[in-house]
Amino acid sequence: MRLISRIAVSVLSLPLLATVMVGQSAPPSGDTYTSNPGATMNHGGDTILNVDSSANSYIQFNLAPVPTGTTVTKATLRLYASDVNHSGTLNVYPVTSSWDEGTLTYITNPSLGTLATSVALNASNINDFVVIDITSLVQGWLSNPSSNHGIALKASSSGDFTFASKEANTISHEAELEVALNGPTGPAGPTGPAGPAGATGATGATGAKGATGNTGPAGPAGPTGATGPKGDTGPKGDTGAKGDTGATGAAGPAGPTGATGATGAAGPAGPTGATGATGAAGPAGSTGPAGPAGSTGPAGPAGADGAAGPAGAAGPEGPAGPAGPGVSGTTGTIPVFSTSSTLGDSPITVNGTNVGIGGANNTTLDVLSVLTQAGGGGLATIGLVDPSSGDYGYSEFDTWLQNPNASTPSVALWNIGAEGDYSDGGVLSNQDMYIFNPATGTYNFFVDGSNNVYVGGNAFPYNSDSSTLFAAFTGNVGIGTITPAKKLEVNGDAQIDGTLYGAGGGPVTLSGGDYAEAVNVKGSIRNYEPGDVLVIGNDGQGEIQKSSQPYSTMVSGIYATRPGLVGHRQSLLKGADSIPMGMVGVVPTKVSTENGPIHKGDLLVSSSTAGYAMKGTDRNRMLGAVIGKAMGDLPAGSGVIDVLVTLQ
Repeated sequence: MRLISRIAVSVLSLPLLATVMVGQSAPPSGDTYTSNPGATMNHGGDTILNVDSSANSYIQFNLAPVPTGTTVTKATLRLYASDVNHSGTLNVYPVTSSWDEGTLTYITNPSLGTLATSVALNASNINDFVVIDITSLVQGWLSNPSSNHGIALKASSSGDFTFASKEANTISHEAELEVALNGPTGPAGPTGPAGPAGATGATGATGAKGATGNTGPAGPAGPTGATGPKGDTGPKGDTGAKGDTGATGAAGPAGPTGATGATGAAGPAGPTGATGATGAAGPAGSTGPAGPAGSTGPAGPAGADGAAGPAGAAGPEGPAGPAGPGVSGTTGTIPVFSTSSTLGDSPITVNGTNVGIGGANNTTLDVLSVLTQAGGGGLATIGLVDPSSGDYGYSEFDTWLQNPNASTPSVALWNIGAEGDYSDGGVLSNQDMYIFNPATGTYNFFVDGSNNVYVGGNAFPYNSDSSTLFAAFTGNVGIGTITPAKKLEVNGDAQIDGTLYGAGGGPVTLSGGDYAEAVNVKGSIRNYEPGDVLVIGNDGQGEIQKSSQPYSTMVSGIYATRPGLVGHRQSLLKGADSIPMGMVGVVPTKVSTENGPIHKGDLLVSSSTAGYAMKGTDRNRMLGAVIGKAMGDLPAGSGVIDVLVTLQ
């Protein structure tokens, strides 16, 4: 964050012997805003200050350069309203605890005091300055410097405002604190010389002595002497050191891959029918007659077994067992158990290699089709949160290509998913969705938890975002920037191969009223300010510096306050210090009356005061030295008036 501490002092027009009144102007030493959603994000580097029902802005001023021994008579806060998205009330509160613009987030918002003042804003305030009286706050800060923690800007429930921050270099309309001070009484001017005595009249004839007449009136006083010369302007204060840049937050861990679901159990087999009864055995053959009993001889060897008798006739067949469960269904349809023992049709069909859910898949290229119910429907993936990772979870649809002959048979094409944190209390936070290219490791599309959209490049807002296009939830669109302050903001070169039209096909309306060109300046850019009269320098080629000689024919333009169009030469180094130099149109210009009072229509030339113009009166020296025509009056002193720039 850059730290600006310049102090501009101007002496107001004063009557003789009056208390000296001095105007002190201070830019902010720190400004930022915080917002919820995005409660952990720091916006210290943004070029805008947002104020709405969920965003507060904070501004702090360094009052150390204010001289001691002076009294604050009035202090006003000056804000530039770049947008009023919705009318409402802007409330100003004193901040009662310390904060730092490089680290402040919504979660670490500082404490606030009671409401100091309020002002109503509407569309008429867009692209204009809003002036708010905060005299009592500044008086308190000067009497107790340790209480100066700045101010907080909050909106009513309906208000939605955008102001320029000190990082908005393109318009230079940062917040400013203007303080009017009363200093000690200056010395009295010298008394003017007495006027000359009148000539003595001729002596008249002596008349008769009359009565003594009344005493005549006193003669008129002589004219007052000229006012003494104006004192020198004090030196400009030193520029403060630049603040350190805050550290970049670490990227969050990737979510785990979900487990594969279990395979369903196989259906039971039907019961086996009962076995038929065994047939009866056949009848035994008849026994032969017994032989006579012989003497008992020695036992002979056992005779061979006799032949088996013929088999008996088969018995009758037993009754059939009971039938198993019935199986029926539609051809090409995956079955499902309609009861514990009955199969029926499921909503899944098979047609060759094609599968359909809810209806037949007769397409040529799609191997899976889903027909929803009447009114529509969709496919759902559900991610289970992980309590050990802060209730984080994600759900993703991945596409792949496969080649069995490749060294890596499968390769990922695109991942489309969403993620977030879902607590046990039912609070959803940090949700976003994305399209990710695994081959390049980049996000081509991203929507964050605040409904901001990032497209192209590496569209990952949490770590080194380099998206090509950004569409904010507020309706603003940025190309090359993720902090657009307008409906469209382009950070970089743009080319239009066609015609640019304004509203309704009419002319294009620019934000300012003059044409300027970006020019390099001699020395530090901090030594220049809008309204300076500029001349061609004597050193580097194309280098510009403040004017310091009267009737300079090197005059080239005015440091533009708010140009409508800024040209940029291709040969000009974009990294060098440059300012917009107004060359055509109406430009606020610093002028002085060192060559007499300035009136509308006077031709203006450079003066002996650095950066100031004066009225030109020497016609012999004005050729090539004229800056333009005065469009306002300046009776005495120095100031800023509008000038119609017409270099001659």
